Amino acid sequence: MIAESTVLLTLGVYHLGIGSVLIVLLLLVSKLFELSAETKSWLWLTAFLLAILLPFTSLSISSKPQQNPTLQGYESKLEADPGAFSAGLPQLSDDTNWHLPAELAYSLSNAILLLGALWLVGILWRACQVGRAYVRAIRLKKSASPTSIEKFNDIPVVCSPNASSPMAIGIFNPVIVLPDKFIKHMVSQQLMPILLHEKAHIQRGDLWVGALQEVLALIFWWSPVVRSLNHKIHIYRELSCDIRAVRNLKNSKHYAQSLVDSAKLMLSTQENILSMGLFSKKKDLAYRVTSVLEHKAAKQTRLYSIVAGCLTLCVTTGLAVINLIPEVNAADVARDAKQFARLDNGESQTLIHAVAQNDEELVEFLINRGTDINVPLTGDGTALMIATRQNNINMVKALIRMGADVDQPSYGDGNPLIIAAKRNHQQIAKLLLNNGANVNALVKGDETPLIQASWKGHEEMVKLLVEHGADVNLGVFANKFTQREWRSPLSKANTQEIKSYLIRQGAKT
Repeated sequence: MIAESTVLLTLGVYHLGIGSVLIVLLLLVSKLFELSAETKSWLWLTAFLLAILLPFTSLSISSKPQQNPTLQGYESKLEADPGAFSAGLPQLSDDTNWHLPAELAYSLSNAILLLGALWLVGILWRACQVGRAYVRAIRLKKSASPTSIEKFNDIPVVCSPNASSPMAIGIFNPVIVLPDKFIKHMVSQQLMPILLHEKAHIQRGDLWVGALQEVLALIFWWSPVVRSLNHKIHIYRELSCDIRAVRNLKNSKHYAQSLVDSAKLMLSTQENILSMGLFSKKKDLAYRVTSVLEHKAAKQTRLYSIVAGCLTLCVTTGLAVINLIPEVNAADVARDAKQFARLDNGESQTLIHAVAQNDEELVEFLINRGTDINVPLTGDGTALMIATRQNNINMVKALIRMGADVDQPSYGDGNPLIIAAKRNHQQIAKLLLNNGANVNALVKGDETPLIQASWKGHEEMVKLLVEHGADVNLGVFANKFTQREWRSPLSKANTQEIKSYLIRQGAKT
């Protein structure tokens, strides 16, 4: 649960970050370049889809944590001769992947459960709204009756007393629905702009796109980015249809007057989220009237230029995400989250007994029965950490062979290499390092293996870790009672000999 929460929170952060950058980018582009409403509507829709989909491209589903490419090719040599490498062995790196700390999800677990429940309630509420809108659309279509217009450019035109505004409905067989009062109080000259506007929605495929938006908005109802992008899409979608209608009428004043006349007849409009109407957003009426009146006759925007603009946005944003945003490695998240999990008491006692008695058969039996030996035991850490603490090198080898994670930390207990460094178990430290342990792994509350070895005064262990690539300047702020203390290998060095050695290796005060 903690791992899943961590992944979702991290992807949520990516979504908000990518979406915010896209909004700023498109606002800047709109200021610098004179783009048509048609182009803007599709660019904002592209940004909407990118903000939702791109964060998921950073998620890496793999069975193993991210490994530095420089380790590739060493595996077979290590298997043939585990002791073949000492100085200069390449280490694991976290530079290519990142996620929010699992500790955050652990500390906020109750709040996350509450937020998860609210999220599901919001999805259900939104789904009910969409469902009601779908039912209303069906009923509206069934209750509609033919008009004297019958068809407008092969699009059926009907009227209904239940329609509160002009709208286009029906994804597969679209029709234009007019309120009865429009037929009664408007002449054909006044209706023409309205019909042209609804025809534009159908021609642009807005009914399909709008349905897709609603489905995606079900999941992302909580996102201010989605809300902002949706608002921009609505503005430029309506304005684009206005401009198309004006271009057909060749009279912007006539169209603007039609907008005002229509608004007077529908002061009590209720929107249907699955329809495309003349007033999808009533509060944008003033902006649309002004834009129509200021509209200058211009060439119709070519499809290829819109496609080119959207593809450019997709490619540039996609490349930026691939090259600049770290990967969310599922295996790394699982390892980070697992340190907060605990085996139940029965499994814990049995596993502790098996490790203490060097009973490899019992350990294998527990694994086959479903026990995860990488889940920490209450107060003891993982099975590998227990064997390391006991300086039981045979059991350490057996556990690694059975799939024990050499880097798996345990909240409050460190990790296997940190324990080996603390207790100066050099043979086990070498074994862990030769099996891929990260010499620079940092565990909150237990710092790094080098800091612990330096702190405990184990000079030979310090040298071993440095020879295997330990960063002599890697430090961390730690809480000491009510104060924050800077801890590094040099600041915590227990002896003058260790201090001198670290300085010779480049450690700085």
